[in-house]
This record gives sequence, structure tokens and C-alpha cells, in this order.
Amino acid sequence: IATRLRLQEITHIDFDHAWWSPMVAIRRDAVASLEVLPGGSGPLLAAFVFGDTRRVEDSVQTRMRAAGLGHLFAVSGANVTFVLAGMYPLLMFLPRRQRLIASLIVVWMFVVIAGIVPSVFRAGVMLSAALIDQWIAEGRRRVRGLAAAVICCLVIDPFLTQSLGFALSVAATCGMIGVAPWLAHRLGDGPMISATAPTLAAQAC
Repeated sequence: IATRLRLQEITHIDFDHAWWSPMVAIRRDAVASLEVLPGGSGPLLAAFVFGDTRRVEDSVQTRMRAAGLGHLFAVSGANVTFVLAGMYPLLMFLPRRQRLIASLIVVWMFVVIAGIVPSVFRAGVMLSAALIDQWIAEGRRRVRGLAAAVICCLVIDPFLTQSLGFALSVAATCGMIGVAPWLAHRLGDGPMISATAPTLAAQAC
């Protein structure tokens, strides 16, 4: 036992006037607005987008896990990427510097709205490092962006060295930026190959 914690008092802290309270309100209102969707799909969509499973029935969660789809309830890099991709048609008209700043704002607003859970926080750090590296080196040195993201994550939370999920995320990202281009070239560089090579490389790594 490294530490023994003895809890003697619980104090409620009011965050209504904190700097992130408007984004928490956005999350609360968005989840509430999804409840009006027909067929009980609102709670399921809220779980997919925000990772909020409080209103998803236990039987549904059990069936999702049995089908191997339980990971869809975890907010991670895919959610952050989807949000940024959805905003890209609006951001693409900005100059490079302003596009970088706006992209970082979008990423971290979603991280806060999603609740700053470890998985989405790591995704935010890694995507931010990739965006900054792409802006500095114009995409030519993608490994440097991954290295910077890993270092930032470990500085913030050294216990990630013991996280299997973090190790798998880094390995998969290494596969996508290091192995996927080589694999796509070896297999013929066709449209289908270019689309499937990142997934194959990530799984292999």
C-alpha cells in the first residue's frame, strides 16, 4: 500500500461561476435536448457523443458490451476528431495561423464539454501536438508531434506509464503515422488501400 487516505469531511464546491461553467451548461443543455428524440435514441446518442451513460438502460449497456461495442460509450480521440472534422469546412477559409488557433480552441472546448475525462484529455493533448507540429513543419515530421504529445501527457500524469490504454493509443498512432504510408505504398496506393492502411497499421502495432 503506497498511500492510505482517511476521509473525514466532504465539502461541496460551487462551480457555477468558474470559467468553464458556460461549457458545462452547453453539455447539460445538449444532453437534455437529445432526450426528445424518438424511440429512446436520445440517451444512446448522448452516450456516443459525450460519454454520458447515466440515462442509458442497464440492459442496453449489457447488450452493447456483449456485441463488442462497449467502447463506443467511451469519449476518446474519435469524438474529438469528428468534432474538428465537422468544423473544418468553416475553418479551411482562415489563414494558417488563425486556423491553428481556431482548431485548438474547438478541440479544448470539446474536451471541457465532454467532462475532461482521461481518455478525451489525452486525445486533446495528442491532437493539439499534431496540429502544432503540422503548422510548424507542414506535416513533414509527424513523429515529432507524437513525441511531444507523449511527453506532455507523461508530464501532466506520470502514472500513464502504467496505463495499458495509453500504451495502446501510442502504439496505434505510431502505426498510423509510421507504418501506414509504407504499407499503402507496398499494397499499391489505391483508394481502398489508402483508406484501410491506417486501420491495418494501427491494429498491427
